[in-house]
Amino acid sequence: MLTGLGVRTTRWTAARVLGTGYLVGGLLCLLSVLFPYADRALAVAPALGVLGIGAGLFGILGGDRVRPAVVTAGVYLAVALVCLIVHLARTESGQVLNAGALTWLGLFAAWFWTRREMLTLLTTASALLALAMATSAFAFRPTGFAVVVAHVAMMTLLLHHLVRDARLDTDHDHDQLTGLLVRTTFLRRAADAMTSARRSGEDLVLVLVDLDGFKAVNDSHGHAEGDRLLADVAARWRSALGPDHLAGRLGGDEFAFLLRRTDLPGSATVVGRMVLASGHTRWPHGATAWEREPLAAWLDRTDRALYAHKRSRHADLGEAGGDPS
Repeated sequence: MLTGLGVRTTRWTAARVLGTGYLVGGLLCLLSVLFPYADRALAVAPALGVLGIGAGLFGILGGDRVRPAVVTAGVYLAVALVCLIVHLARTESGQVLNAGALTWLGLFAAWFWTRREMLTLLTTASALLALAMATSAFAFRPTGFAVVVAHVAMMTLLLHHLVRDARLDTDHDHDQLTGLLVRTTFLRRAADAMTSARRSGEDLVLVLVDLDGFKAVNDSHGHAEGDRLLADVAARWRSALGPDHLAGRLGGDEFAFLLRRTDLPGSATVVGRMVLASGHTRWPHGATAWEREPLAAWLDRTDRALYAHKRSRHADLGEAGGDPS
């Protein structure tokens, strides 16, 4: 999944992050019933606690199945509920304390939303907070309001800029079509992994892959279909590999995978998962364990293993009467 700024996320999708916030907020509301901040808890605290827990479980368990429009509505509902609590607060310090909950909503927007969506949320939250404080039982304190808004805005904008910088780094390091590491980044990180493995003694396996019949797909169905095939199979490979291994696109339909803490027999299990994940897409591969040689020599040795596998596949197809091309 991508954030609004194009940064990749994994299990912590927008719905799950928002759901976690709702769940924590609901539990805090119920805690305030047992241990009130002022002389007694707010009358709406039990209802808000139940609502928060229910909405939290919905977001956490729903994950990717929760529609973006529902997530957006959930964020704005959370802003309205925070401002309601501020309006009903029994002390002036309680107002400011509860208004601080807007910070995590701003951080949510900074990470998952575009700049325009984030600024719209900040503007709406500031307006609702001003209304809540102005219509409360206490005199409106511009300083308290300004402190809260400045804190929320500064934290949100800071994270937004950090995420934007991360997106720029991602753009340079990752192939735009497949999301895999570009050739130069893959080779650099592979060299770093080799240096680390030389010290620790861990096993490394390099796997080189190219796709069978990719040129025929481009020639017969056009480059758009070829791009779709590359993006689809790369996404399937990423899901099968997990986060511990490196995956890169060396160019065209040529890919490389560096399997960390994996010996040659273990690499067969990883490759098997990739084969199952890629469905009907066929791809010969070459896999070799690192023998402490330089990266260029290791790549060359693995490339020879790849072409040996291709020749054996073509021979098998020829014996079976298939098309060896």
